Amino acid sequence: NIMQEVLEADHSLFISRYSHKEIVILFCSDQPSKDHQAIYHSIQNAASAVQKYLKLSVSCLFGAEARSPEEIRGTLQRMLKEKIQRFYLPAAGIHRFEEVCFSGEDIYAEYGTLYAVINDDIALNRNTELRVHVKEWREWVASQKFHPNEVKECVLRLLMDLQMKTKQLLQSPLPITEEKLFSVVGDIETLEHLEQWLVQYLEELARKISMFSIKSKRSEVIKAQQFVISHVTEKITLEDMAGRLNLNASYFSRLFKRETNQNFIEYVNMLKLQKAKELLNQSEKTVEEISEYLGYANKSYFIKLFKREMGMRPSEYAAWH
Repeated sequence: NIMQEVLEADHSLFISRYSHKEIVILFCSDQPSKDHQAIYHSIQNAASAVQKYLKLSVSCLFGAEARSPEEIRGTLQRMLKEKIQRFYLPAAGIHRFEEVCFSGEDIYAEYGTLYAVINDDIALNRNTELRVHVKEWREWVASQKFHPNEVKECVLRLLMDLQMKTKQLLQSPLPITEEKLFSVVGDIETLEHLEQWLVQYLEELARKISMFSIKSKRSEVIKAQQFVISHVTEKITLEDMAGRLNLNASYFSRLFKRETNQNFIEYVNMLKLQKAKELLNQSEKTVEEISEYLGYANKSYFIKLFKREMGMRPSEYAAWH
């Protein structure tokens, strides 16, 4: 109604509702090139009025001129049937509709790097860095123009990988079910909205993990947990950690156990084995390379720990996944 009231004052037009989110406006003009600027200005005013009175942002697409019912039908079909063509357009703007040629490159080529930096940001609750890394990934995706379905599938894989880690870390149900994730991500229509939603979701995930890491009120325990999370690929001993905190090793061991109900070395091994599972899933590293990468001097000891935790050897886990 608002759009019609603003636009009908200056133009001959026909407005039709297409869906609960979309309307179609047909402008009648004998001189399209002359009237184009006036129509554009009127649409800006109408979108501003909707924003003012309903607090809703409106994105507008200009189609091509059409001189027959067949041309009108063809233009509308291209604009309305293919929502994916609007995926890369900024929200709340007025754009000329152009069909996009999507990239055939592999969007997963940078997945390992993306997962690693996002995982670290979440583990250390670094929201500023998290937003920067998501923004950089979004800019890369936009520059490559991957098919929207591929972008959403990549995001879903990232979220499911992170959620499984969170489930194991917190020993609690997944924050959002897989079915719900598919539904929510599938309904997102623009890359801009996807970035905003993804940041919000990941920040909430980081908050949950930070609650796990900082459930102790003792700063020494918090610092120890944060150090292990950010240095999980290094060799970490109880004595070295106690030295970093200027504490007696026996006292630190008792303190950590009392505050977390878990031995310090058990905590270190838990995070290292989680990292090992990620590497077995997402890299081509051998079991020996992973053992060495995670700071285990003895490969047999690493395999023994892994089998005790997972019920299978690392090589069997890699083959199973």
